[in-house]
Amino acid sequence: MKLWPQNPPTFTDALDQYTEEIQRVANIMFESIGKSLKLDKLSDNFKDFQQSIRINYYPPCPHASNVIMSNGKYKSLEHRAVVISEQERFSIGTFHGPRADAQIGPLPAETPGKSEPVYYRYNHQNSHVSFSLFLVLSREIFD
Repeated sequence: MKLWPQNPPTFTDALDQYTEEIQRVANIMFESIGKSLKLDKLSDNFKDFQQSIRINYYPPCPHASNVIMSNGKYKSLEHRAVVISEQERFSIGTFHGPRADAQIGPLPAETPGKSEPVYYRYNHQNSHVSFSLFLVLSREIFD
């Protein structure tokens, strides 16, 4: 299955290089955050982490005020980027999260002497699915 455009011919290779470099930087960040918080196990949840990329194309938008002026007939985007009326632009968002099977919650070293942790543990994938379902259902209810 081909997910990316064939033109320009260098796009797929450039995107592969970009994602590899972003993964390398993210690994350094997760490890550094864990060390600074003295949470060595923090980085365990981010080994083989999930990464997603969203590439947005924004055509020129000379009439951005149409959303208000049409009384909502023309919907605005959820992404509140700055509107450029004269030229097109692209944005790339890269998102990182823990492994799908990661158990998220207080680490034992962070709850010494406490009988119960303040926060409960949960499975990252299950909570992601539940939250996504909530978003879909709430849109259906409130739209």
